[in-house]
Amino acid sequence: MTQKVPSGPSEVPSFLTKSVPGFRASAEFNRLDDASRRVPGLILGQLTIYLRRLQTELIHRQIGADVARAELQDIYSALEALARSPSNDVQNLLVVDVLEHLHGSSEIREAILSSLGPSTRDLYAKWVEPGPSLP
Repeated sequence: MTQKVPSGPSEVPSFLTKSVPGFRASAEFNRLDDASRRVPGLILGQLTIYLRRLQTELIHRQIGADVARAELQDIYSALEALARSPSNDVQNLLVVDVLEHLHGSSEIREAILSSLGPSTRDLYAKWVEPGPSLP
C-alpha cells in the first residue's frame, strides 16, 4: 500500500498504520496505548519487534509463507519510504529506532538486511554498519 512519504516525524505513526495494515492487528501494536501510538519512536520500536518476529516465523516456517511475505513486503516498503523522506529527522528515527535494533540471530539479521530497499541499506551502511568511532 503506497502512502505519501512522511515529511516530518509527526506523520510517521499514521503513515505506518496505513502502509502496514497487518501491524494494526499485531500484538506489538496493541501493546501501545493510544497516546503511545502517536509517538514516532515508540511505534517504530514496536514495528521493529514485529518485523523481527515475522522474519523469524517465516524462516522457521511457523506462519504461512504467502502471508508473511506480503506483510514483510509492506514493512520493507514502508521503511524504504522513510529512508527516502526529505526529512533528516524522519531518517534519523529510522536509523535510531529500527536499523540500530536489527540484532538477533545472524540468520534473521541477514534475512532482514538482504530484504531492505536501496535507500534503507544506504542508511544502514552509513550509520550502523561502521560501528562506533574509535578515538
